[in-house]
Amino acid sequence: MNELERVIDYIEENITEDIGLKDIAAYAGYSPFYFSRSFVKAAGLSVSEYIRIRKLQHSVPDLLNGMKIIDIAIKYSFDSHEGYTRSFKGLFGSSPSIVKRNMKEYLLPEVSGKLRKRNLDVNAEVEKMDLSSEMHMLLFEVLKNSIEEAKEGFCTEITVSFLEGNSVRISDDGRGLPIEKGEDIFPKIFEGKLITKKEYLLTDNLVLDEIKTVNALSESMQVTVYRKGKCYRQDYIKGIAQHPLIETADAHKTGMVIEFTPDSEIFTNCRWDKEKISGWISENGCDVLLR
Repeated sequence: MNELERVIDYIEENITEDIGLKDIAAYAGYSPFYFSRSFVKAAGLSVSEYIRIRKLQHSVPDLLNGMKIIDIAIKYSFDSHEGYTRSFKGLFGSSPSIVKRNMKEYLLPEVSGKLRKRNLDVNAEVEKMDLSSEMHMLLFEVLKNSIEEAKEGFCTEITVSFLEGNSVRISDDGRGLPIEKGEDIFPKIFEGKLITKKEYLLTDNLVLDEIKTVNALSESMQVTVYRKGKCYRQDYIKGIAQHPLIETADAHKTGMVIEFTPDSEIFTNCRWDKEKISGWISENGCDVLLR
């Protein structure tokens, strides 16, 4: 049995528990950052999104067997009746009450055998990094995309702002995500949903796996894209979108702003080190304003 299959089985066996990324990474024997990144690359979606989907799928038989929605929400460790209902509708397209009333039977989907055969690809050397270094990797993963835009001549300003509560904001005046080519791509990227090959091609040089990993390891994230006279915004908590993609008219220049707060349950007592960040920026040969 490979490592990913062990993790999948562990999740299935503990599906009613409040399973956290930190716990699963420890079970797999890896640190949260590298386990999360490796899981995204192997499965195509974040650990938190995978667990949420499996919990919702497991909850349907209970729903059809007459269990109260509030009891199901508690059983599968959702924060509230409303949180469970919102997530359920987001995945299945109908509310739990409608499914309960109209569906006769439901066969729990098996975890794909193809997925089970994949491996977690974690470098044993980098795995030994401490949590503070890993937290800084979140910032670097986001910065990579802006720096690449600058090196290709599409971006002249990159700013990193340190905010209250250990939050950080990275902004640039690059091209921004090509939202107008396919507006449904934007929420899929950050929710961790599977993206078709055609949709992937429409995203240009966006580093999908890296941004998914940052989102999965953040308490909250807000992504704003300015492109062709429009502003697109999406907010996430623990890697899960909180509302549909918001689109408004905006004369702002092109660019993208990503603001996130590292998950304090994982990166306990870790704080941003400007000297370490400045050193990384210098090594990557690009001008970035820190403030």
